[in-house]
Amino acid sequence: MTAIRKIFISYRQSDNRAFVVRIRDWLVNNYGRDNVFMDFDTLPPFVKFEDFIKQRIAESDVILAIIGDGWLHAFADKAAEGEKDYVLIELETALKSGKLIAPVLIMGAQMPRRRDVPEVLQELCEYNAARLSDDRAFYDEIERVIGALEGILGGNSSVAPTVTKLISTPQHPLQVQAALIPGWLSDLISIPSKIFNVNSDFPSWDHYFDAAYKQEEQGDLEGAYANYSAAIQLNPESAATYHNRGNVRFNRGDLSGAIDDYSEAIRLNPRDPRTYHNRGNIYFELNQMEEAIKNYSYAIQLGRRNSKAYNNRGAARFALGDLDGAITDYSEAIRLNRRNAYGYLGRGVTYQKKGEFGAAIDDWQRAMELDVDYDHAEIEKWILSANDDLRQR
Repeated sequence: MTAIRKIFISYRQSDNRAFVVRIRDWLVNNYGRDNVFMDFDTLPPFVKFEDFIKQRIAESDVILAIIGDGWLHAFADKAAEGEKDYVLIELETALKSGKLIAPVLIMGAQMPRRRDVPEVLQELCEYNAARLSDDRAFYDEIERVIGALEGILGGNSSVAPTVTKLISTPQHPLQVQAALIPGWLSDLISIPSKIFNVNSDFPSWDHYFDAAYKQEEQGDLEGAYANYSAAIQLNPESAATYHNRGNVRFNRGDLSGAIDDYSEAIRLNPRDPRTYHNRGNIYFELNQMEEAIKNYSYAIQLGRRNSKAYNNRGAARFALGDLDGAITDYSEAIRLNRRNAYGYLGRGVTYQKKGEFGAAIDDWQRAMELDVDYDHAEIEKWILSANDDLRQR
């Protein structure tokens, strides 16, 4: 039986709440919704907040102290404004009651020094903090964090972790009538990585889930579909399984079925940007650009550093003739990832459509410098054509 029964998440809303929600969702999938406290999700109405959180801390085995870039500065800001600092209250209460506190650094934050934190929290700085990153390493990292906590508390989980390294599903070709150069959008849209989780309340569910994943990896889409469906029968509340079955349905060519599965995954977990992104890709495939843009926009709101979502929304805006909007999105995608070759490629095509040939040439040359996975000979033809257009002016 797992040693951890209840987990309290202490965080600042200014510290990348979307990523904190991702951490919370992983914990809920492993320990159950009733056993993970996060204020926006489990705070009932008409209660006195301070009393309620103190009660929840008393009931918890572990307090995850999520520390982002704004965590430290907020102490001084709230003190200067005369506001109650509930993070201070939470952690002071946990330290005084002897609870196990697990500092977790996110988004590149550093552990604060003793002299920089309020005196009542200086003990917190004696802990060796863990780190979590919002990328493909996330699942391995959070497994290590929880495994370390289980070890400290002396538990031996009866369910072995089955979080698997992320793999990307293949990119898929798209036909976009509004594209200036046929096929240039084909490499800009891809179904992102699968979601993986384990729920110990369903001891045989993860067997089907893992089997489906392996079959999908081997190209056995029929077997993967059957096993994901079996997993859903055992655990109909798993957003991750619906998400992954949606991927399988897409790869089988069942686009309406993929939308159904992604929509159910979103109903069960409306905070995961990846599912909105996937559903946006299907609408893109169906040439329903306005719906695609809506879904990409949700993905961006929930995961603001999502360079791919900006790329894809830019492509959809281009298809609708919104060239300025497309350039804005491609530029943001490039700002988030300076090595975003497809961002430069797409923005270059958009500049060409606007008649800004010099800017187009610059972007295409940069895309080739980054070794974009697109026919370089074709791009060189675009550059020659754009140079001819410049000379004719």
